[in-house]
Amino acid sequence: MNSIIYGPVPSWRLGRSLGVDLLPVANKTCSFETMPREDVRDALANAGIVVAKLDVHNQELFRQVNRPIVDLMLSDIIEGIKLFRREFVGKLCLQIMFIEVNKNFAGEIVQTASCLLPDEVQLNAPLRPYLVKPLTSSQMA
Repeated sequence: MNSIIYGPVPSWRLGRSLGVDLLPVANKTCSFETMPREDVRDALANAGIVVAKLDVHNQELFRQVNRPIVDLMLSDIIEGIKLFRREFVGKLCLQIMFIEVNKNFAGEIVQTASCLLPDEVQLNAPLRPYLVKPLTSSQMA
């Protein structure tokens, strides 16, 4: 696949979907710049559904779980999502990945997520090769 546009494909979250994947195929590294920047929020405003990622509630866990490649502040990302939500008329989903290191902070993550007023929250565990093992079904429950 050489295009950033793909689909329609079956999606466990969205049914059938067309997608835009701005990340390079060979090296999947999210920059988390999809929300603090106004130009990114403006571009995303044209989508019908936007899925934002929020796996943690504080900066320390953000560095540990998401391992951003640049010096980003989680508070800037959260504020960017809040700004986006105020104007976005489409469906805003939050994707929260639980792993061993953040599973005991579910309550705090829920508090942070609720401030963002998502239309939907998607809970998941890593399925692709990842540095840690995914949680079991009972741990996710």
